[in-house]
Amino acid sequence: MSQTPSPKLLPVVLPSRGSSPECPWLDNKGEFLVHKILTVLDCMEPTEEIPDDCFLTLPPIDFTHNMSLGAAAAIVDKVARKTIRLYSKKCHQLGHTQKDCSELLHLLHQLRQWVAPCLTDTEEYKEVTEPILEQLRQQRQTAPNPGNTACARHSIWAATTHYYRQVARLTSLMVKQHLMN
Repeated sequence: MSQTPSPKLLPVVLPSRGSSPECPWLDNKGEFLVHKILTVLDCMEPTEEIPDDCFLTLPPIDFTHNMSLGAAAAIVDKVARKTIRLYSKKCHQLGHTQKDCSELLHLLHQLRQWVAPCLTDTEEYKEVTEPILEQLRQQRQTAPNPGNTACARHSIWAATTHYYRQVARLTSLMVKQHLMN
């Protein structure tokens, strides 16, 4: 008497709320990663006394509620890429520890990996990232010389933190938009 084999049960894997297999940035882990970057940056805040004329005024990045996922990802990728370039060259000159520098760079590389699958239309990216690149250029021109002065260290930290607060805002907006769709 032969028995027929019982069918194997396949495990059911459900995506987490807000996740997308095409774009893991919109998963809760992507939002958590952006906030972790902000936490590391908060720990890296310079503690020296700085003159009152040292504070930069940076405008927010202009987000629209109907921005495409690819355009938003391009903004995040561009900010992460520029931050990696700056901190991989100048992190120690800015007075940060090896541990802080390594952790920040690791998180930035992770963020770029999370948004990479979301990048789909390179022509659209040029349009949305050009204003951000222009802001970064203007900031470099108006910021004090990036030497070892307390003012320069604070300006670089403040600008970086500002841009990651904008990235957190954009990430939150895109997650909400994704959930509503």
